[in-house]
Amino acid sequence: MIIKINIKLLSLAAFVILVAAVAGYFLFFYVSASGTQPQLPSDVAYALEYFNAVNSNKTIIVPSIYYSLAQSYMIKNNRVISNDSEYAQILFNGKRYNNTDFVLMDMNQLNFLKSLYSDAGLPLHYNITVFPSSYAFGNISGNERNCDAYSNSTELFAECQLYVSYSVTSPGNSSQIIANKTTDVGYIAVAYFPNDPTLHAINASVFYNGTGMMYVPSAVNPASKDILAGIAFVYENVTTLYLPPKIMETFYGSHMFLPNSTTNQIFDSFGEARVVEMP
Repeated sequence: MIIKINIKLLSLAAFVILVAAVAGYFLFFYVSASGTQPQLPSDVAYALEYFNAVNSNKTIIVPSIYYSLAQSYMIKNNRVISNDSEYAQILFNGKRYNNTDFVLMDMNQLNFLKSLYSDAGLPLHYNITVFPSSYAFGNISGNERNCDAYSNSTELFAECQLYVSYSVTSPGNSSQIIANKTTDVGYIAVAYFPNDPTLHAINASVFYNGTGMMYVPSAVNPASKDILAGIAFVYENVTTLYLPPKIMETFYGSHMFLPNSTTNQIFDSFGEARVVEMP
């Protein structure tokens, strides 16, 4: 039986800075036209409320845009701190600090990669690819079939079923082929990147519906030279991104864009926000 991942037509918003497709969705920190006071994004607020409900005498570091409002959530002698350099060093340079027990992160930080890397004293030397929103279902080749594909004339991301062809030989004569068959070996993520005519396989996909994530490894040898080691991150009904290894190998990438089951450090997850316990 074919199990099809249901990915609806994506509607891309504009990314701020590097990721031009999701700022309108992720940039929740706002002041309404009626003059209402600024509010924390709801997922960030829930994360801070939970952190304070179950902890006491702990310190959590937050991005500076949330600091002033986050202070009002602190109870039971918990403390919030904000230091842009220290925060960036934790997220992207693997640093740890004795004065920090937990770190608050959210997907909105994708909009500030340039400044975060600058604060960490690191060069930003990779790109996040945003795939088109036009959706189609079909086959890419004889091997990649039943694909959910998002593409335009030059770029494509697709989650497909991978079929492999093989020959059945005679039991008494291995050189005699008696049948040619194909079999479905699992899922594969593939992509055409901008200005690149090669169809690349991607190591894995993560499908996120706003609350939960599903990790789908590609059914190919991860050591193959033809496979890209990053992940395709599909935020259903919002956008599809390719996140390269250079971001997935960071504290931020591995703790923000992979399911909770891949780490034992995630204290709790609230939609686009996560509280991560420092080791």
